[in-house]
Amino acid sequence: MKPVAFPDWAIYPALLVVSVGSLVRFRAHVADWPIILAASALALIGSRIGKAYLGDILGMFLASLMLGFAAGLYGRWARRPNELIVVPGLALLVPGSVGYRSLETLAGQNADEAIVTAFQMFMIAMALVAGLLFSNALVRQRIID
Repeated sequence: MKPVAFPDWAIYPALLVVSVGSLVRFRAHVADWPIILAASALALIGSRIGKAYLGDILGMFLASLMLGFAAGLYGRWARRPNELIVVPGLALLVPGSVGYRSLETLAGQNADEAIVTAFQMFMIAMALVAGLLFSNALVRQRIID
């Protein structure tokens, strides 16, 4: 049976569900839901734009860079923790499905493809870390005594 693609509009209700799920999963305050929704939307938009123009790995770097940059600016402006934006947004970007595909391919006894997929997962994870590090260098928090 051939998988059926979701229509384009389905991403909007899914984004709402993901943001509510992040609210519960990370035990955030209900008042922080709009911020978590915005962080989730930014991660999704950044990854889609980045993948379309830069490819999988650099696209994830761009999404992580945008997320970290927005979190730094929000943290400075609102005097709130950056993690309020970074954690829910990053949860959408982590390459868990790529790792699962690698293990599934390995279980199907196709070691060459499994290694390539695992390496791709590793490169995406490093791109996410690099994006956060670069954004941290761009927007530094002032230490207040």
